[in-house]
Amino acid sequence: DTPRALSPSDLAARIAALVPAGVAVEAIPGADAALTEARRHAADGTVLVAGSIYLVGPLRAGPGVIAGGGIG
Repeated sequence: DTPRALSPSDLAARIAALVPAGVAVEAIPGADAALTEARRHAADGTVLVAGSIYLVGPLRAGPGVIAGGGIG
């Protein structure tokens, strides 16, 4: 939590305004839950996670980590 950060719902609303109509944008509380939901929507379960070390670091320790440190 930082004063510069947007709330998840505010960020989702801003992104929704930028993507084509019909593209779903959803704020999911918690990185683990968001990764699980993203994998559910991915055709082969592969998801790219980008962000700070505080976001990506804990996810790397979870299930689905592939060789080379990626999250698959």
